Amino acid sequence: TLHLPAWARKAFRLPLDYRHDRCLQGEYPAPSTMPTVTIVIPYLMESWFHIQGTVGSLLWATDMNLVDEVRFVDDANPDDHSFKAELEALHPKVRVISNPTRIGLTHSKVVGTQGITSPVIVFAEPHCVFNRFWLEPLLERMMTVPDTTVLLPLIDVIHDPYKQESQNTSQ
Repeated sequence: TLHLPAWARKAFRLPLDYRHDRCLQGEYPAPSTMPTVTIVIPYLMESWFHIQGTVGSLLWATDMNLVDEVRFVDDANPDDHSFKAELEALHPKVRVISNPTRIGLTHSKVVGTQGITSPVIVFAEPHCVFNRFWLEPLLERMMTVPDTTVLLPLIDVIHDPYKQESQNTSQ
């Protein structure tokens, strides 16, 4: 995040932080000792506003040394919603995999995992906002629990900029 591109600063609103105090105040292992991840994000008919906001918040909130790759899976979008060149231009770790025919978002997640060598796979939505240090508590917890454990972080959504935003304060 030290070299955050100018476009990323404007692509999303800073999210409120609803996480448990343990996540906010925790001390985490050095990134070099944590497993790396590949993030898989399938998308269908998403707006560029939402996708760019997701990538912007990801770059702002994530130690990219922990990320091997961010894979967007285009589920046979029409040309005006594919955004392949635009996405891959945002960061060198962003890759777009294009399904030749629509197979559904669940199967697109499976396609997005093919050939991954990262020890951890994170599935995300193309219209969410990542918060600072979202990944470290997740990886730290995964390092201390059995391999069969599934963890789900709390990730906010990107709201339509033309509608009134309501802040959810429930946990």
